[in-house]
Amino acid sequence: MKLDLSDRFIAGLKPGDKPADYFDSKCRGLNLRVMPSGLKSWSVMFTDPSTGKRARLSLGTYPATPLAAARTRAVEARGMVESGCDPRVWKDASKSGPMSVTDLAKVYLEMHASKLRTFDAIKQTLKVNILPIIGDMPLADLHRRDIHRVTDPIKQRGSPSMALKTFQRLSAMLNFAVERGDMDSNPCFRMKMEGHSKPSERFLSAEEIAALWPALSSCFKPQMAMGLKFALITGQRIGEIARMDFGEIDLNKRIWTIPAEHSKNKYAHQVPLSDMAMELIEQALDNVIGPFNFTTAQIDQFLRRRLPKLPVQDWSAHVLRRTVATHLGELGFSPLVIGHVLNHRGTTKSGITLQAYNHYNYTREKQEALDTWAKRLSGIVSGKKVATFPKLTNHR
Repeated sequence: MKLDLSDRFIAGLKPGDKPADYFDSKCRGLNLRVMPSGLKSWSVMFTDPSTGKRARLSLGTYPATPLAAARTRAVEARGMVESGCDPRVWKDASKSGPMSVTDLAKVYLEMHASKLRTFDAIKQTLKVNILPIIGDMPLADLHRRDIHRVTDPIKQRGSPSMALKTFQRLSAMLNFAVERGDMDSNPCFRMKMEGHSKPSERFLSAEEIAALWPALSSCFKPQMAMGLKFALITGQRIGEIARMDFGEIDLNKRIWTIPAEHSKNKYAHQVPLSDMAMELIEQALDNVIGPFNFTTAQIDQFLRRRLPKLPVQDWSAHVLRRTVATHLGELGFSPLVIGHVLNHRGTTKSGITLQAYNHYNYTREKQEALDTWAKRLSGIVSGKKVATFPKLTNHR
C-alpha cells in the first residue's frame, strides 16, 4: 500500500504473520518492509537501465536509518537510474571498507565511461597503465607522488603522449569521485604534466607501405589485418572502421555511409569505395557480426605486442590515416578535397563561404581521389609502378 509515511506511523507499526510492504507516497519507489520478526527495512524499487527489469536496492533498517535519510538515499539512487546507471554497482563497490582505486574504476566504467565514445581506450588505459600501479590504494591515501608513479614509467619508455592521456583519464576519474563525494579533492588538480608531445608528423613512405602490407596479414588476426588495410585504403578513422555495420554499405553504389552516431565529429560521412576497398569488403562478407569486428583497444594492444616483429616501427593506426592524406597531397589533390575524404569539418566548413554558401558534397572528387590513391597503393604493394596523376583542374 502507498501511504504518507512518518516516523510516528512507522514506530507504531506492528509485525504480522507475513511480510508487509508500505510504499512512501512522497518518494517514488521508497518501500518499508515489516517482517514477522519485527525487523523494518528500507529499499527502493527501480527499473534496471541495462535490462529493463524491475530491481530492488536495500537502503538500511529502521530506526538506524530514519525516514529522512531513507528518502535521501532513494532520491540519489533514482538519480543514478535516470542517468542510465545501476545504483547497485556503486553500493557493491563500497561494501567492504574504504573504496580503493580499483573499486572506483569499476564504478566509473559502469556509470560514466560506458557512455563515452572512448570507453574502450579508457578501459585499456586503466587496465594497463593505472590499476597495476595504484589499484590497491584507498582513495583517501592517494597523493600527488602516486600520480607520478603512474606517469613516470610511461615517459621513460618514450611515450610522452600516452603519459599525458593516462594523466588526463586518471584525473577525469578522480574528478568523478570528487563529484560523488568519495574524495574531498583531486590530487591531479593544478599538477603540471611535462612531456606534452607535439602533433605527430609521422606517415608511411611508399617503401614502408610495401614492407608493412604483407606483414599485417602474418602478424595480426585476419579481421584486424583487413581493418588496418582498409584504413590505409580509405583514410578513415580506425574507430569508425571497427564499428562498421553491413547495413551501412551500399554494394551497388559502392558507398559506405558512416552514420552520425558513429562519426567522431557527429556528422554523417559518405566514403566512396574503390576496387581495392570493395575486395576487402567482399572478403569480410562471411563474418555475421560485422565486416571487421574488433575494438580500438584491441588494435592498440596488438600493435604494442606486434611492433617488434613488424618490418616498420614507430607507427599507429592513426598514422595510416595521415599516410593517406599525405600521399593524396603528393598526388596533387587540394586540401579541400582531402578534408572531404577525411571528414575534417575544420577544413570543409572553414569560413563563411563553405559554412553558409557552398553545400556541394564533393562525392565525385572524393571518388576520384580514393580511386587514384587505390591505384597508387596497389602499385606500391605489388611492386609495380603505376602512373596516377589527377586532373588538377578539378581540385584547385
